[in-house]
Amino acid sequence: MERISLLELLGLSSAIVALLLWVLQGRKTLRKDSVALLTGLVLLTILLNLVRADYAEWLTNLLEEPLSSYLDILQRILWGVCVYSFVQSAVGRQFSLTRKQSEALLSHLGQRVYFKNPNLVYVTVNPAFATNLGLTPEQIIGKTDSDIYPSQLARQYRAEDEGIIEKGESVSYEKHVDANGDKRIVRVSKIPVPGEQGQLEGLLGIVTDITEQAQAERASAHLAAIVQASDDAIIGTSTEGIITSWNQGARYTYGYDAEDFIGRSLSDLVPPVSREKLQQTLRQVAGGSRFRQYETLSINANGQQRNIAMTLSPVYDQSDQVTGISVIGRDITEQVRLRDELRLLSLIDPLTKLHNRRGFYLLGEQQLKVTHRTQNYALLIFADLDNMKRINDTLGHQTGDQALLDTAQALRITFRESDIIGRLGGDEFAILALDTVPGDREELVERLQETLEEKNDLNDRPYKLSLSIGCVRYDPGQPQLLDELLAEADALMYEDKRRKSNTRRGDART
Repeated sequence: MERISLLELLGLSSAIVALLLWVLQGRKTLRKDSVALLTGLVLLTILLNLVRADYAEWLTNLLEEPLSSYLDILQRILWGVCVYSFVQSAVGRQFSLTRKQSEALLSHLGQRVYFKNPNLVYVTVNPAFATNLGLTPEQIIGKTDSDIYPSQLARQYRAEDEGIIEKGESVSYEKHVDANGDKRIVRVSKIPVPGEQGQLEGLLGIVTDITEQAQAERASAHLAAIVQASDDAIIGTSTEGIITSWNQGARYTYGYDAEDFIGRSLSDLVPPVSREKLQQTLRQVAGGSRFRQYETLSINANGQQRNIAMTLSPVYDQSDQVTGISVIGRDITEQVRLRDELRLLSLIDPLTKLHNRRGFYLLGEQQLKVTHRTQNYALLIFADLDNMKRINDTLGHQTGDQALLDTAQALRITFRESDIIGRLGGDEFAILALDTVPGDREELVERLQETLEEKNDLNDRPYKLSLSIGCVRYDPGQPQLLDELLAEADALMYEDKRRKSNTRRGDART
């Protein structure tokens, strides 16, 4: 049978009394005397293990369990209470430190912060809030809105605050204010603050000036709207050329939706033969270079080939590091077509549609370089339409134009498409026949004369087509300039014309 001593009973009784006082006094006693209580618990534990009283038999019988079982349970409870007291004390000290830090932080905070009690009396305000009103914190604390603001505005604020307190829900909104003639935008946040027991402690208010942020957001939204509305393709990529953004203009230009191409490479928009060049350009842009009017071909979603002019620019972050690439693409297919037509018009004779002098010189000089490089022969023929002045004077310029058209057609019939045929002006024509052999001179001249005779026989015209011709051979072993060849051929052509003239005069005498 277990026994318990009087000392053990006294220690146990004092612990129980301390526990009751802690509960009744809101834990203040235990918090202040936790060290003393812990010492008592240690002594109690030692006594319980060393002393057993014989007169505890009646308690054991009363409790129907060994007394030590109940004592062990009580020990655990008291130890738990002691540990909880220490934790609470530590948290309280930490809370006090954090509060001091918070007060220091609020005093330097740019946002306007205030706290009202449940009666909507200002309890705390930071300097920013007071300064905005032209007051000091001391002039605001202890007062209500009606003491600070005009009556109408004060009633508005009070009604708003009472609604928040009644519902217990936070609100946040933006409004425009006039700060000494300066239009500003602020965000107001009002938060009901509950106490430890669930009761309302008061109302926390935070006012943030977001004018610059709102302006930046509006400017960004405006810019985004412009980008989306643009007919030009505006594409954002990473520094490696991976597409990250795709506007409606890109959809119109290429025929693909954003989800079709975001995440793919920009080089997928150009034919395979152009991809390496575009990748090299992208690497240069990622290094800080900028390219304007970079022209390339593209195949759109319908399989059509389009001409695209791109402007590629590096995109920098705040530390001046290139973080991406901006690509603005414009479909210039129609402009390229018109440009080619204009260029063609500048090289083509408008009447005969043969090359004009400029076109003949440009293509002829290029082809002579190729001929010299490949060591092939060529034949330059200079031809002049006979009796052109008489046709114009007696039959009119319209008939003269028809004679020129008939001559141009005869030249096309006689020579190959690879040969260069031009009208140098007036009634003069030139032909650069390529890849010829020594016997081709007589053959080509004869073939041309046959073509002219056939046209004269088939067509009932008031004139006969006749050409005076001079022929010069280009030898790659003794290269000459095109001007030199034309000068020699022109001289030979005039010899042919004089010979014909002499022949006609001789025939007339006989």
